[in-house]
Amino acid sequence: MSSKFLPKLETEQQRTARAQKEAAEAQLKLDQWLAKKVIARSANPKDFEQLRKLPKARVEVLYKEGDGEAYWYAESIRQALSAIGWDVPTQVVATRGNPNPEANGAPLIGTYVVVRAKPDPKDLFPPGRLGSLMFTVGAQFLEGDSTLPENTFRIVVGEYLRSWVP
Repeated sequence: MSSKFLPKLETEQQRTARAQKEAAEAQLKLDQWLAKKVIARSANPKDFEQLRKLPKARVEVLYKEGDGEAYWYAESIRQALSAIGWDVPTQVVATRGNPNPEANGAPLIGTYVVVRAKPDPKDLFPPGRLGSLMFTVGAQFLEGDSTLPENTFRIVVGEYLRSWVP
């Protein structure tokens, strides 16, 4: 190679190295943001303390099968509810599809709270138990399932809902 091309080649290599470094830094920032905002959905046990003063209930906690992030979020919800004395199973349960027979095959995206029957409107917003539970777990959807036993809630954690930011 001619010596007259070496300085130009070195300059281009330096530019490429700088661009690669900037791209790596940008990717790291994106990964950190995703880890905080998307991947690490978790229930803060302190947020569940408000439910301690409301009547206790049985809660089934399900997550979308094969979705590790949904599993960890569901497990953090189960642990927080257990810590305040609500009746929860010892583990979360995987589900392939929406477990609510009345959901007509809706995909599992976001977080659902399922109740036995149509809720009383006064219980939809805190300080009502249902409204407080929905707010605490970050539920985007409320469904009814007439087969659910009395005094039982079902929390279903689906894949991350893109429009929701914790």
